[in-house]
Amino acid sequence: MATLTQQLVVNRATPRSWLSAQRWAQDEHWDIGKDDARHFFAVDPQGFFLGNIGQQSVAAISIANFDSRYAHLGHYLVDPTWRGKGLGLQLWNTAIKHAGERCIGLDGMPAQMENYQRSGFVTHHRTLRISGQPVRLSESETLNMPVTATVLPRLIEWDRSIIGYSRAQLLSDWFSGPGRWGFYSHDEQQITGMIGIRQSDDGYRIGPLHAANHAVMTSLLNTALCVIPHQECVTLDVPDYAEDMVQICQQRGLKVLFHTLRMYRGDPPRSDFRQIKALASLELG
Repeated sequence: MATLTQQLVVNRATPRSWLSAQRWAQDEHWDIGKDDARHFFAVDPQGFFLGNIGQQSVAAISIANFDSRYAHLGHYLVDPTWRGKGLGLQLWNTAIKHAGERCIGLDGMPAQMENYQRSGFVTHHRTLRISGQPVRLSESETLNMPVTATVLPRLIEWDRSIIGYSRAQLLSDWFSGPGRWGFYSHDEQQITGMIGIRQSDDGYRIGPLHAANHAVMTSLLNTALCVIPHQECVTLDVPDYAEDMVQICQQRGLKVLFHTLRMYRGDPPRSDFRQIKALASLELG
C-alpha cells in the first residue's frame, strides 16, 4: 500500500480551490486582508500550490514570481490533522522549483528557521507583528492625498525604487475596492510616502507603508487611523530596523504579538530600508 507521501499529489491552485488554504490561515489567526487572495493571484496565477490526498486538500504553499529575479514564498500551511507526516516537505520540494534561479524571500516562524536554513535560506532581519486598538489623536489629518488611477503608475515606480523589484501586479488594484484605501504624500519635487489600509478578518491591516522621514510616517499613520473605525483592531507587520515605526506604534498602545524572520535564498533585492515602515503582507512581502 502506498505511503501518505506517495499518495500526495501536488496541483496548482485556482482561486476557488485556494479557499482551503484561506480557511487554514483563518484558523491560525493570520488576520488575512479581505479579498487579499484576488490581489495575490494577480501577481502570479501559477504560483499557488495545493497538496492533495485523494480529493482532500491537506497542504498549501505559494511562490509568487514578481519578475525574472525575485520570488516570494508564503502561505506554507498544512491542515492540522495531517501535520507531522512529511507532507509539507514534499509539497515544498515540488513547488519551490517554480521560482527557478530567482532569489526567494520569505517571512518564516523562528521555530522553522533551521528547516529553512537547510534549504539555503539566510536570516536578514525580524518582522514584528504589531496589533491592538490604537490610541486616537484629536487632530484631523488632511495633508495626504488619496491614491487615484492617475498617480498610481508613479507610486508603483516609487515602490520599485524602494523595495528593489516591481510590484505592479500587486499594487495596481491594492488600494481600491470595498474596505480598501490608499494615501500618499509628496513635496514639490517627488513622492515622499504612501500607505495602504484594508479590512481584514480581525479588524484592519495597514501596509505597505513607505515614508521618507519621521514626519511623513506619522502623518500617513494619522491618516490611516482617521479612516479606520474606532475600537477596531489595527495590525501591521513592521521590520525591526524601522525602530521609529515600532516606537510610534507602541506610543499608540499597539503591542508586539510575535515576530517572523525575513530570510532570503540568493542575493536579496537592493532595498532602501530607511523608507520601509510596514509590509504589504507576510505572504507576499
